[in-house]
Amino acid sequence: RSQEPLWLSMRRGASCRGDDGAALVEFALAIPILALMFTGILEFGSAYRVEDQIQHSLMSAGRVAGQQSNSRYADYETLRSISSTVSGVSKNATVKRVIIFKAPSDGAVPASCLAVTPTGSKAGVSGTCNVYNAAQVANLSLSNFSTPAACAGTAWDSNWCPVNRQPQQDRIGVYVELDYTTLTKLLPLNFTLQDDAVYDIEPTPIGA
Repeated sequence: RSQEPLWLSMRRGASCRGDDGAALVEFALAIPILALMFTGILEFGSAYRVEDQIQHSLMSAGRVAGQQSNSRYADYETLRSISSTVSGVSKNATVKRVIIFKAPSDGAVPASCLAVTPTGSKAGVSGTCNVYNAAQVANLSLSNFSTPAACAGTAWDSNWCPVNRQPQQDRIGVYVELDYTTLTKLLPLNFTLQDDAVYDIEPTPIGA
């Protein structure tokens, strides 16, 4: 039986060790790519889940707005619903702006309302919408809203006063804008979530 030359055996051993080393290098190079892919999947999955939850929260707030009809509590209760549901959805999503508007026939948020930047006091478009910022949503007090007898002055909801809304004629829309930040902070995926819901204003305020 012939034996394999020593030099050939050594060459094959070196070749195997070289293949192992190349595989290790390739694996080390692939780790950052795999980690980035995994992080991306995690982040987009989380953002999709939050957006879905926000949609359900917004639908709930829209129903509250419609059920409150022309009660002075309409905007207050709607904002309270948004505040409580959003805070329970995710620490990564924070309210940036809420618009409660008189919905046109197509249900779209009026452009004039979208152009308003709320400053923490009365903001909106007369007869069309009230616009609230994050601080207002987080610090609700009935003293800041209209009374049953008056919608004038500095009341936050006096641009489109709840007590002047027409049940079964007007429709009410609720638009929410939120800032979303990533879970891991590793990817620059911070963005704004926007959604709205439109409901009929019911003939009798809930609880009346």
